[in-house]
Amino acid sequence: MMKLSLMQAFFRTVDSEWHTPLVQPLLDHWPHDPASAVVLRASSNFILRYTCQGQPRILRLTPVEQRTPDMLQAELDFLLHLAGQGLAVNRPLPSLHGNWVESDLTPLGLLHAVSFEHLEGEELEFETLTPKQFSRWGQALGELHNAADGMHAPQRPDAEGLLQVALEQLPAGETTARRAGQILQARLARLPIRPEKYGLIHFDFELDNLLWNGDIPQIIDFDDCAWHWLAADIAYALRDLFDDRTSRVDLAHPSLQAFVSGYRRARPLAEAELAHLPLFMALLNFLMFAELLEITVESPAQGEPEWTTNLRRRLAGKLEMYREELDLFVREDF
Repeated sequence: MMKLSLMQAFFRTVDSEWHTPLVQPLLDHWPHDPASAVVLRASSNFILRYTCQGQPRILRLTPVEQRTPDMLQAELDFLLHLAGQGLAVNRPLPSLHGNWVESDLTPLGLLHAVSFEHLEGEELEFETLTPKQFSRWGQALGELHNAADGMHAPQRPDAEGLLQVALEQLPAGETTARRAGQILQARLARLPIRPEKYGLIHFDFELDNLLWNGDIPQIIDFDDCAWHWLAADIAYALRDLFDDRTSRVDLAHPSLQAFVSGYRRARPLAEAELAHLPLFMALLNFLMFAELLEITVESPAQGEPEWTTNLRRRLAGKLEMYREELDLFVREDF
């Protein structure tokens, strides 16, 4: 997630109809209908929808601090590879210059722009998902992992590297979190890295990154893709099932079992791999803790809008939840 000050500066340029002049130089790299770009949301990126000859498209703007052009290109290569394997994903669109990534200096600093096809589909609610839909969701993940076999993308980060960077960012006073990171490093080092267990994963295969066309889940938002143990994608997909808490992971949960049965229709998954789900959830808790700590340490701006204050409060609450989970994780190691 980007710093709140940057997010706030961006939304200062957005008018009541969700237009902003800031994106125009970046949007000009792609064919588009005039005055068609509207802001949808912001988190790690700024997401806008625009039209080209009346057809909807997506424009994603990434601050330079979040990703390098090489990392973005590797993500897009992954998407093109998956699409070539027949997966329903949001394909990137080349610019007028034939580039997949375009960059421009803006009043907010350097932003990298990527355009995607707009996928039509239904967003399903977690609370109303049926066992059959959980199963189909799991099958879609197994199919993604199959299609990713043989993918070469060294520019994308790996789990061990992400953990090391997060550890280095922790303030010296965060002794419990630092100990949790060291335990995670030791445990991950003991896991085998083999093609059938480890590869390029989506890393955020949550329900809100699926658009359902009937019973076919279409997959979006690959910007976090990374090299990881494949079973981690299951843990990260289902984290809402356990309120994002490692301590609540239940491998016998019926919804998890339905998801896994669907996954196994597409790809083998050993019980030993499933047993690592709490470990992968602990890793995600650690990475999220380090990220939120860096965001929330930023002092509130004088006169900041109410939405920023409310978001800061929610993030602080999540930070404390992750702190509790990491404390439990360390205690259980003794």
